[in-house]
Amino acid sequence: MSEKYLFDTYALICLIQDRASYRRFADSIIITTQYNLIELYYSVLQEYGETTAKDVYLRYKNCLVSVTDDVIYKAMALRLRMKRKNPKCNLSYVDCIGYECAKSLKIPFVTGDKEFKDMDDVVFVDSGSDRK
Repeated sequence: MSEKYLFDTYALICLIQDRASYRRFADSIIITTQYNLIELYYSVLQEYGETTAKDVYLRYKNCLVSVTDDVIYKAMALRLRMKRKNPKCNLSYVDCIGYECAKSLKIPFVTGDKEFKDMDDVVFVDSGSDRK
């Protein structure tokens, strides 16, 4: 059985770009939030245009999970805690929601965002030196 992961936007982009460090997730069940899908669409739209952006959006549209009110509350509390702990920490709303959503589903959160590197239930993937 394939393992489930919740991917943040950066991880989805790396997967689409076929980055070597993300190939290990090729047979995984990919989950994400609508917020991540919106960010992904915008990023692909900027880089590759509307046709490709729509194709990518439709490819991942079936991977969405609902974001509950409780996840939003916890995500914003996390963002505030991290900001108070380190004023330079700039976790996005979307990333915090994704992380808390993954926790609520009891699945790992996949990201390349260094702010999450040492957090519980995170699969941090450093793709800085990837080659295709």
